[in-house]
Amino acid sequence: MQYDHAHTRNQSTPNHESVISKYESVISKYESVISKYESVISKYESVISKYESAVRWLQPVAPGDA
Repeated sequence: MQYDHAHTRNQSTPNHESVISKYESVISKYESVISKYESVISKYESVISKYESAVRWLQPVAPGDA
């Protein structure tokens, strides 16, 4: 009887691992989405910084600026 109890307890372990693997797959999907958003944001930031530098370059330098 002791063996049966240990066997049923071990039987629940793969189920627990499948739940963990499902969570990990969901987390990895979220991470890939987040990394895509971050790459888009960094592209926008580089475009904005280029635009700002172009605007600064086109503007006449004020007497106070160094």
